[in-house]
Amino acid sequence: MVTVSRSKQWTIFLSLVLVSLLFHTYNLEYASYDLDEAAHIWHAQKDYSDVVEQASQDPNPPVYNLLLSTWVKIFGVSEFSTRFLSVLFGALGVGLMFLIGARNFGLAVGIMAALFYCFSPIQFRFTHLARPYAILMVTVLLSYGALLEVLKKPDKRKLFWYYLATTIMIYVHPTSVFNVAAQGLIILWNKRKDFRQILLLSVSLAGAVFSFGVWVVSIPYFERNDTMWFGPPNWEDIKYVLLAFYSSKWIVFAQVAILALLLNQWRKSKPKKEVGNMLLIAIWALVPFVISIVFSLLLKPVFQDKYILSVQPAMMLLLAYSIYQLKGKPIKTVGFGLTFVLLLGAMDTTRNPEGDWRKAIEYIQPIHDKNSAVFINPWYEFRTFSYYFDRHSFEVPDSTIKLLVSKGVFTAWHDVYDTVYDVPKTDVLHLFLAHQDFVEGVDVELLKEHAFLVNQKDFSGISVQSYQFYRKIGVHLEDFNSEPNQVELLDITDTLSQAVTVSLSQAQKVRQLKISATVKLHSNYGMEGVVLIVSVEKEGEKPFVYRNTQANQNDNTGGWIELSDKFTLTDFQSDWIVKAYVMNADGVQLEVDDLRLQVLN
Repeated sequence: MVTVSRSKQWTIFLSLVLVSLLFHTYNLEYASYDLDEAAHIWHAQKDYSDVVEQASQDPNPPVYNLLLSTWVKIFGVSEFSTRFLSVLFGALGVGLMFLIGARNFGLAVGIMAALFYCFSPIQFRFTHLARPYAILMVTVLLSYGALLEVLKKPDKRKLFWYYLATTIMIYVHPTSVFNVAAQGLIILWNKRKDFRQILLLSVSLAGAVFSFGVWVVSIPYFERNDTMWFGPPNWEDIKYVLLAFYSSKWIVFAQVAILALLLNQWRKSKPKKEVGNMLLIAIWALVPFVISIVFSLLLKPVFQDKYILSVQPAMMLLLAYSIYQLKGKPIKTVGFGLTFVLLLGAMDTTRNPEGDWRKAIEYIQPIHDKNSAVFINPWYEFRTFSYYFDRHSFEVPDSTIKLLVSKGVFTAWHDVYDTVYDVPKTDVLHLFLAHQDFVEGVDVELLKEHAFLVNQKDFSGISVQSYQFYRKIGVHLEDFNSEPNQVELLDITDTLSQAVTVSLSQAQKVRQLKISATVKLHSNYGMEGVVLIVSVEKEGEKPFVYRNTQANQNDNTGGWIELSDKFTLTDFQSDWIVKAYVMNADGVQLEVDDLRLQVLN
């Protein structure tokens, strides 16, 4: 192991931190805020007491939100400022990765591990989010770094810092508690011959868990049995997370091949220190990973890349240490170089994983006017929407929805039509459908009963659909109240009933027509030859559209039946009419009532 002076070590540390800062600041404002980013920032603008209160209704403790709340109160709200907090912690994580590697496994391992960690695509992704994961990585590295230091020479000061770092780690994100089992195994393995030190370290570890338990029992969230939006993991999910952590299947294959080569090599030489180091890193990488899978299968699904991200630094450290153990400097150099190239090749600096809200709203703003309404689905996307649509409404959390409604923007799960029906002069509805892979959509079929799709655009996962509402240009109901028996009587001498008509003179040709007709019929002599006719015609000329709905000729029960017909017309002239009537072709004695014709445009 190459040793360097403390000053040189800190020079390398600061250099790596600077490289990380420069790299992770690149394209920081490219992607739109995602759902959780907007929610974090929206809550962070509130008073500190409200931030803590909101955290009591959430599985995540308030550490990150309190820190973010302080940050936005100082630096304001923007994509750059809020995400730059994550960039800062991401850069600190790179520096800590170097220190852990260099102090415990050698200078070359520390540099390689730090560079692999810095340029891994998944770390780039999470440092570009105003979310707690970059901070979580710092606390994870501090916890494991403190553990490795206290394993060398336990004392009260080191034990305290280990307890504190581990407690903060769990308080940043609760799934990091899976690391407690890994650290417990590391303690048992490394101090297996010293029961007193096992006891001391275990007390610190148990104290961290107990400290988090105080939060768990004091808030109402953990009394609930909320379901997750995803299910238990399968093999495809596990492969996806592994590939996300290693960035390339070729790096995974290389890691497995190098480990197999080293195990075969060590089987003969049996180096205790190298095997012990490899085992320590492997426990950090594998134990929380496996526990997350088991927990998800038996108790509650939590297996997601972001929830188990705490093992990814260990995987990069394992990769660096494995390459360093290869024989020959040229082979080590090639191994490092190829891995670094593969990491850079997998990098995507232009991701918009949950949709391009910025461009979607830039599209909708010019066409949203006093005669239109905007509808957001799912409802909780109102925060993301408001940030790009009306910054003022986003920055007034207690009034966001009220301010959006004043600008014709609505949220709900279902009944889109009912939501906007009473809004005066609403002619067009712009429907935002976000991340529909996970969320049940609004009742679009219900909407289509009252409106027709005139345009649709997609923005990286957000579908913006514009619907134009039908307007009643004619509704005619002939209920025959003027007749003594309140029905029209047809017999052998009457082959046609009275007709109801609607003129298309007021119809707009830019819209389609939705035509529906219904009638109630009664006969004691069957319904053979009885037909509901709907035609579109110019008076005195042959119909352009002629539709007929035949009654069941065997229906001779003597009860009332209803015939109906619905269709859509896209091509018509303003001097046409729509006509509905009953044809009694076989001249049975027939009663006709409630002949209704409706034309929507």
